[in-house]
Amino acid sequence: MTATSTPRSTGREERRRWADIDIARVVGWVDEPGSSAVIRALTDGGEWDCLGYDEAASRVRELGDAIAYWLASNGYGADTPVAVIAPTAVDTVIAYWAVLDSGAALVPLSPPGLGEADAAAEKIAGILEVSGAPLVLASDDFSPLAERARELAGSRAHIVSPAALAARAGRVGDSGADRDRGEIALLQFTSGSTGSPRGVVISWEALAHNLDMIAGHVDFEAGDGFCSWLPMFHDMGLVGIVLLAVSTRSRLELMRPDQFIRWPERYVEMLSRCQHSASPSFGLGYAAYRLRGRELPDVDLSGFKSLVIGSEPLRAADISGFLERFGELGFTVAQIRPAYGLAESTLMSCGTRLGETMRALALSPATEIGRPAAISDEWSATDGSLPGADAVTWSFCVGAPDADAPVTICDPDGAPLPAGTVGEICVAGPSIADGYVQALDGPVDPERTRFDRGVLRTGDAGFFHEGGLYVLGRIGTSLKTRGRTVFMEDLDAAVAHATGLPGGRVAAAAAPQAGGPKVLLALETPRAEQSESARTVLRALCGDREVEVREVSRGFIPRTSSGKPRRHELIRLLAGSADGDSSPANGDHDDRRGPSATPAVGSGEDARDYAGPDILALWETVAPRVDVPAAAGVLHEGSLAEGFGNARSDVDFLVVIPGDPSTPTMPTVLFEAGRRVEVRTRSESEIHAQFDRLAVEAAAADDPDPEVPGEDILNRCQRLAGSKLVRASAVIDGVSLPHTRELAGVLGKWWRVRAESCRARAVAARAFGNAAGEAGWMREAGVQALKAELAGKGETYLESKWLAEQLRRAGDSAAAELLGATGGASTGFAVRWAELADERLGTRAPSPAQLRIERAPEVTTWIIGSRAHVVRGREDVFVLTSEFADAWRRVVPGRSLAWHLDGDSARADVLEWALDLGLVRLSVRAGQEWREVRPAMSMVAEAKAVSPPVVSAVPALTLAGATTANSRVPFVRSALRAEDFAACGMALVWSLMVTENAREDLDGALRSEQWGVASAAAARVVLLSSRLVLTSCGVYPLPADVQPARSLRTLCPPSPQLDSLAGTVDDLLGELTSAEAIRADPAGLTARIDELVRAVRELAIGAGFPSSFDGPAQWNATLKIAYDWLRLGGYLDATLPLDEARDLVESGGQQPHAGIDTTEGDIP
Repeated sequence: MTATSTPRSTGREERRRWADIDIARVVGWVDEPGSSAVIRALTDGGEWDCLGYDEAASRVRELGDAIAYWLASNGYGADTPVAVIAPTAVDTVIAYWAVLDSGAALVPLSPPGLGEADAAAEKIAGILEVSGAPLVLASDDFSPLAERARELAGSRAHIVSPAALAARAGRVGDSGADRDRGEIALLQFTSGSTGSPRGVVISWEALAHNLDMIAGHVDFEAGDGFCSWLPMFHDMGLVGIVLLAVSTRSRLELMRPDQFIRWPERYVEMLSRCQHSASPSFGLGYAAYRLRGRELPDVDLSGFKSLVIGSEPLRAADISGFLERFGELGFTVAQIRPAYGLAESTLMSCGTRLGETMRALALSPATEIGRPAAISDEWSATDGSLPGADAVTWSFCVGAPDADAPVTICDPDGAPLPAGTVGEICVAGPSIADGYVQALDGPVDPERTRFDRGVLRTGDAGFFHEGGLYVLGRIGTSLKTRGRTVFMEDLDAAVAHATGLPGGRVAAAAAPQAGGPKVLLALETPRAEQSESARTVLRALCGDREVEVREVSRGFIPRTSSGKPRRHELIRLLAGSADGDSSPANGDHDDRRGPSATPAVGSGEDARDYAGPDILALWETVAPRVDVPAAAGVLHEGSLAEGFGNARSDVDFLVVIPGDPSTPTMPTVLFEAGRRVEVRTRSESEIHAQFDRLAVEAAAADDPDPEVPGEDILNRCQRLAGSKLVRASAVIDGVSLPHTRELAGVLGKWWRVRAESCRARAVAARAFGNAAGEAGWMREAGVQALKAELAGKGETYLESKWLAEQLRRAGDSAAAELLGATGGASTGFAVRWAELADERLGTRAPSPAQLRIERAPEVTTWIIGSRAHVVRGREDVFVLTSEFADAWRRVVPGRSLAWHLDGDSARADVLEWALDLGLVRLSVRAGQEWREVRPAMSMVAEAKAVSPPVVSAVPALTLAGATTANSRVPFVRSALRAEDFAACGMALVWSLMVTENAREDLDGALRSEQWGVASAAAARVVLLSSRLVLTSCGVYPLPADVQPARSLRTLCPPSPQLDSLAGTVDDLLGELTSAEAIRADPAGLTARIDELVRAVRELAIGAGFPSSFDGPAQWNATLKIAYDWLRLGGYLDATLPLDEARDLVESGGQQPHAGIDTTEGDIP
């Protein structure tokens, strides 16, 4: 492992000239646990998993011995990186400390969030490749992810669960393994807000110094406790909470971020039991928002000491909201500790201390890097007040630097700037890391965090005021306008304040472009007026800069593990380049181009032959009938020019005109001398563009895309390559035609990739038991392998209809005979085609074990009731039969095809359908990599996902999801678009609940003889019932209720059942529901109403719906059904039926008030 950034000295004496560092105290607890405190973590069931320090130390020693033994047995020594991937749990705390105790360097890996498995696998693969970790400790639930990452990285790392490793025989004493800790404690991969994550090398001295520094700043005392919802792998959660708490033998309480989102009250309860915690600013705002009005009777925060706020700028609105909500519980502004730090300084670089008054400055828009900060207002918490809500650019003081951890403000050359001047924050001292592992090659980006002669240059802008440090934002994400510097962090805060959107749904970025950066602003699911408010703010703050507001879906904004926006990635996503390729505007497009595929003028060996005299005579005959510019040249191309046409072949002429005019693709068709003559026109510029596209692929096509440049471009190029001269012209000499050898090379690679994909798909069909599919795809593999071989022999005109003639011309009569014998895909020739493909490609076909099932993008599974639905591309909804659903649940992306089919024949049919429908992908091993299988037939584009006809039924959906119907396949494609499907489902749930409520109102009015109220309630039941029917038929949005019977007859599919319901609605909305009629016969009305409701429920509900208001059990069942639909609706950004629906989503389907027993009691 090598730190390729310039590291500072790693000598212990060098570090200790700064401070007296006691490393042994950090790990001393393992040998002398001696504490009555506990380590505990919240489980998914809401219970605590607890462990005392004596048992924790014993388990750490046991696992640490096993790690040391494994490393020594395999030839590894101290400082060897050992990675750990596991969720926040007590077992993970043990695993982290066991790695540290073993003498290895801990590499904490980030578990994936919801829907992030693919991205997480790629990121972990990069970390494994960079760090070279030979051992990965993975919890059982993350072992498949670790294995996938290992394959992507081409790593040989050993993956094992901590429990399995600890249970193995062998100890350090048996092997003589060295338990010397060496130099390195952590290899902390940064969260990457400015670019790709990098491995930060944290020494034991740096870790020990930073832990001491944090303990001093938070006023730690023996007996204090720590709690956190932060990710354990992130530097703030790892160093600032877990390592500090355990090294001091303190109480430690942990919960996962997703548990904090669901149960914020559990975090506040943790604060009441502990003394120290840490959080980004948005965590305060979220807790205050979610717990507004919530009773927390057992919470007393007066004994809490320090809430360290870091990772992102502190927002005044978050502080205000938190203090207003929890001030009555004893929380004060004095308990908030703004701090600044980054992984490259282990964690903390600067922070406020006990007794320091919180301060903030309001900066005017004139603030600019290199000049004194333009301060327009000051605030301090001396009187308990809060900063004004109208000023949204408050910058909070993060404290004064410690004497042994100096912080300076520097200019671009590293020279110190005077106090009050804005510049780059530079940090020194014992906490500074030893550099990066495998930093990017090339020059150092001056706006990125970097090490410079023992000093950490952070890339952050800030200044000092009255001894305190103020942090403004990343220098690389700011822009200048009208002589001032605008930071993206300030834009985020201003827009969030003006729109009322949470800070986590707002992110600005400065996108480079000609003429200066353009400000892009992403807003997640804003309302129209919020978007307009955002535009107003941007225009006011960004001066003459071009601004653009983009409305995006929830979760679109990419963020680091600590919640900071990844602004560079955001720019790429908004530009439509999420794969990381630069857009053409960046000026990087041409980097993919190798040597041009356009050769020299037609002279020497490339001199073009003239066409035969009959072709020349034919052109002279047809030329007067087409408009050919005087400066144009003419070529003869196609099968006759290549030498293997026939008497019925058409004659193709290409007219090449100078310059860059746009020409039609369609030819002019003439008939002359018993022949069909086609005349096409191409400009000089268009021909160059064709070959330029080909050149791009020639340079980058070790693994060419089977869709790029496409058969159309290849066909035009290959026709031109073998063309003959008809009319000479300077433009013909100016068109750089490719050497046959160069074009043939591109064609050979392109057809070979397609052949390999077809062969892999044929192997999959064989494994599925589909003989016809195997034969069809294997024939395509053979045909395309023959084309690749012919291209290698110099053939370029590779149209399928002439392939047999070309094979004979090349002396391959056996292949020509096989091609002629199998015009179709005969199963009897599958073996011969397989043998031919293997022979011509020079490789053996992959086995099912070398094929892997992969996750397809934007394919998600949703269980609604007991029925499984698959959403494809956010457009199509498939409802699965129970048998299909059972097998679908057993599909594991990342596992081989052989693994899936081993003893589970039911999965064969499911997997083949899933491939055809585009619900999964197939990949094949290619050396150390996996390549997606993208089969395509000759002269046909790549096989795309099948979209079978939709199934129309009445109703289109019920509470259990899409309506199933008898089908020849084990799935049904809903007639509704995915978003409408979700919106109708949500509306159906809410309409049913409101209908029940209206029926209750009617019953109450009848009992009280309130005839007017009863009349209104009865009409409401009827109207709501008609809306239920319309919704179940897929009508969305719903029409006004002025003529419900007409809507039922005209908007729903023809159905006798619906016609009958429409008649009932007509009757009930007439005199039958008048107050007089109800008074005369209340029982009759009730019977008619109940019969209507019964019929509607039978139609719209399907699987049954609880009587929501009959008691707590029924109400909880209703919430469960509603939550199933709302999760799908939220994913698809469908319109929620009302605000309460959003609350139900955010609460995870739970009641809004904690502590209420909802399992007992009935309504009389």
